[in-house]
Amino acid sequence: MRLLGVLALAASVALGILLVSVPGLATEWINEVGRSVVAAVSAATIAVSLTAGVTYLLLRIRFGRLVKAAERIAAGDYTTSVKARGTGLEGRLARAINGISVAMTESTNLATFDRLTGVANRSALLAALFAEVERASRYERPLCVAFVDIDHFKVVNDSYGHAAGDVVLRGVAQTISENLRTSDLIGRYGGEEFMLILTETTVEEGAELSEKLRKLVERARHVVEGNQDLSVTISIGIVGGVGKQLRMETLVRDADAAMYSAKSLGRNQTYIFEEPDEDSRVPRAPVRYWTAHSPSRSRACTETLARAAGSSRA
Repeated sequence: MRLLGVLALAASVALGILLVSVPGLATEWINEVGRSVVAAVSAATIAVSLTAGVTYLLLRIRFGRLVKAAERIAAGDYTTSVKARGTGLEGRLARAINGISVAMTESTNLATFDRLTGVANRSALLAALFAEVERASRYERPLCVAFVDIDHFKVVNDSYGHAAGDVVLRGVAQTISENLRTSDLIGRYGGEEFMLILTETTVEEGAELSEKLRKLVERARHVVEGNQDLSVTISIGIVGGVGKQLRMETLVRDADAAMYSAKSLGRNQTYIFEEPDEDSRVPRAPVRYWTAHSPSRSRACTETLARAAGSSRA
């Protein structure tokens, strides 16, 4: 399109320069060739200029929106779509752009979301956690990570089949997702295990939210073949910190350890991970059971992760 615009301008400018630089040229042309030739040349020049100018404007108006749409897709906005007009080149290009947008959206979803539950997958979770740890460290903000595991999930699969297990996974994921804040994230970490990333949240606030989610999941009912009123429970482990003390690997490890203890020490409960007791003769990583009923909203657990490791996690 720029070439057409330049051509229209160049044709007019060239004719003007020629006539100005050679003042007698017009007279000579008229004398030697005649008025008809001059008229023909002038008409051709004007025609080229007008054709190029009109074509440039038409292309810019009709294809400019398609160029902008392509630029938005290139910038990562895969929700972009344009109206396809007719079956000509413009319509074909519009439909091609829409097809690219849909394909990119599907590819992004496959790479980001768990196909069974619809929540973030493990790779997307870890990428999001890395970004949130960086942000919390830079601005000295609190951050919590919780691990959620469905209790006795193997029993559900063995009793009602894997299709029922899929129903339960989707139901639990949906219940939790619908009751999180928009700034938080849930994802499937693996199997029947989910991870929650709770931004701008202290560990006590995170434990309170986790308890709310635990009770909601416990009250939910799942319709599966052989049981129209199936319910499940979840065990939750949570860890948190503020600012530069946060480490991604440590958050994942400690939240998983707290969840392991919640399952091993009774299931259907929330446990908070605490820093190891450096003064203890035997180094250990204590956890504490979270409850809103005691004055401190929690009581120290007398068990350790070492003892919990000997129990079943199923």
